[in-house]
This record gives sequence, C-alpha cells and structure tokens, in this order.
Amino acid sequence: MLSLVIHARGRGTLITGATMHDHSAVAEIHSTPHLARGLRHRRVGNTASACLRLMGRPALVAADGRTHRLQYRKGWALLAWLVLQPAQRHSRVRLAELLWPKLREQAALVNLRQVLCDLNQVLAALGVGAALECDRVSVCWRPQSALRVDALCIAASVEVFANDGGMVDELLDGVCVGDCTEFNQWLGTARLRLARDRERSLERLRDELARTDRIEEALDIAHRLVERDPWSEERCRGLMRVLALAGEYARAMDVYDDMARCLRSELGVEPGPESRAKYLGIRASGLAREMRLQDRALGRMAG
Repeated sequence: MLSLVIHARGRGTLITGATMHDHSAVAEIHSTPHLARGLRHRRVGNTASACLRLMGRPALVAADGRTHRLQYRKGWALLAWLVLQPAQRHSRVRLAELLWPKLREQAALVNLRQVLCDLNQVLAALGVGAALECDRVSVCWRPQSALRVDALCIAASVEVFANDGGMVDELLDGVCVGDCTEFNQWLGTARLRLARDRERSLERLRDELARTDRIEEALDIAHRLVERDPWSEERCRGLMRVLALAGEYARAMDVYDDMARCLRSELGVEPGPESRAKYLGIRASGLAREMRLQDRALGRMAG
C-alpha cells in the first residue's frame, strides 16, 4: 500500500508519494515591483485591466498594480495549460494525471482540488472569477475582457507586448514541475510556438513602424531581429529596407556584405537572388541620390 505524506503550507495541503516528493507547495510568487513592470494600469478604453503574465516569471497583477500570489507552483502550470487552450473542457482526472502522474488517482484529484481552490480565490480577488469554470468532472477557461494575458498579446498587440519587456522572456520561466513528462513536452512545444509567433509579429511590427515613418523604432527592432538570426536573409533584407528608408544606403549595403560573408564562411553558400536584387536596388538608389546631390551642388556653384 502506498504511504502518503502530507505537506502543509499556508491555506492548503498537497499529497505526495513517500518516495516521490512533490514540491508544488514550496514556490510562491512574491509581490515585488519588478514583476509588475509594464503591467501596471493597463487600460482598455477607460477601464483598467488585471494582467496575467505567463512570459518570464509568472505573475497575476491587479488593475491597481498589486501582485497576487498563487500558493502552489503547479497552479501556474495548470493556469498556463488552461489559458493557452481556451474554451476547451478538460476532465479533472486528465488534469490530475497530467500534473501528478506518479500519484494514485484519488490522491492526485485531492491535489488538483486544492490547486483549483487557490486559483479560484485569487481570480475572484482580481474580479475575474468567472474565467475559471469548474464542475464536478471538468475544468474550462473562459477568456475575460478584464484580464489581459501577455502570451496572447504576442500576435494581437505585439507593440504593447514588446514594450512590456516580453521580447525575450520564455513561457513560465523558472517554473519547474518535476517529472511531469507530458506537461513538460507540451510546455516545450508551446514555448517554441510562442517564440515563432513573437518573431513573426515583431517582423510585422518592424514593417508597420517603417511604413508610418517611425524609422528609429523600426531600426531598433530590425537590428535585434538580425542579431538573433544573422543567417536569415529575410531579416537582413528587412534591416536593409529600413536603413534605405532612413537614407542610410551605405549602411544598408554593409548589412548585405556582412550577411554574404557570414553565409559563405558558415554555410558555404551565396546570398539568394532576392537578397542580391535588394542590394542592387539600394545601390542604385544610393548612386541616384549622390548624383542628385552633385547636380544641386553644381547648380548652386553655377548660380
């Protein structure tokens, strides 16, 4: 018969196997100012919104900037699982197996009930208790307009997301749930998907900023994108395009030269025809500009 150990902390207890200690109850998110960076007083219209930060170290932040704690580490894991699969019903048995795979079903269900109770209390305190819909057999996340989720802002409003400091943060950074193999596999896949979404959204933001003459901001993003992947011809062309819009034709051509050297030395290939065409077009524009400047100078001298 499996002997059980009860770990008590704060308002609840979690059951763990005697030889498989579950440390879900030991990690808390404390109310520190840096967690609320970029999340304070976010408004939609005239209404302040609470915020759920899943990128980086997770946090729940009220509209007034106060950070609320979750009692259990696996509460963050469960919250991310539900939030990133909205409107889907998940059976309690399934969730219990996911987060406590080495416990017997009844013990795992007791742990799940404790974690859900804690989540319900915190969400109710934030005024979004309706987001977590629970019945006797299943759990479902219902998105609420009064709760902003940073991981969902990547595609919807990447400029706000970037300003919040989420440019390089990883999903559930620092949250470890032990030997929950299936959850950890899902988390790895979700991190990759969000990273791809973030990069694509930043590329769109770079182009939108350039289109609206916010060149310095566009350049900042374009440079960071190239730094992350200097072998990407598409990103290098994006930086060349923004530099050309800024009138920096020589620097744009330098970007091409650096990319070509990198591709030759690291991959043994030459830049593709699209990159070559971009380079030639920028060079032609630069030469045309120099000729116009020379003509103006000669005209002034002749006058």
